[in-house]
Amino acid sequence: MTPSILPPATSLQLRKHRHASALSTTPLKGDNADDYTTPVYIDGQGPFSLNVDTGSALVGVAGNETIGCDLFYDSSACDGGPIKVVYGSGFWSGVVCEATVTLGAYNVTNYKFGAYQKQKAMTTCERTPEEDATSPRHMTQPHNYMQGIVGLTAGEVGLTAGSPPLLDVLFATHADVDPVFGLQCCAVWKSTSASGATILH
Repeated sequence: MTPSILPPATSLQLRKHRHASALSTTPLKGDNADDYTTPVYIDGQGPFSLNVDTGSALVGVAGNETIGCDLFYDSSACDGGPIKVVYGSGFWSGVVCEATVTLGAYNVTNYKFGAYQKQKAMTTCERTPEEDATSPRHMTQPHNYMQGIVGLTAGEVGLTAGSPPLLDVLFATHADVDPVFGLQCCAVWKSTSASGATILH
């Protein structure tokens, strides 16, 4: 498996009590035509480039090599039961796993997430089928790989993999992070490349 290498041009920022010296920053990658991704580690594996989604609270990642991603989470030992999620643009189905999920400098232990066994329009990988809407051939930046999704919705939500939303758990287990979340993804100076940040205060 080959990890994606993400440039440090844009960032996901996890800010401790608004002190700039305490920033934990990870890259945010994408443009206004494709999806935005941020690196997430699972049990130390990765980084997985996951689609930053503010409309869901689920974490899902390619769970076997048949998905078409060189980098995937080996879900063969996962026994949390089946899961299927349908979005407006696609779907994924697979199995529930439990591991430590790392966003920025913050670990969330024993977190339940989905590992894709099947998907449509949810990955942009080396061997995503060409007919898939998120195949590299349809992307403006075809080598900006996306191995899954990280839902950043907090509060009451309808569907999770068994754990509360990731941000809720992160805020609850890291007292040095104020529960304030913001996301900026926009083109800068009329270019298609975007500079943005996700900030947890």
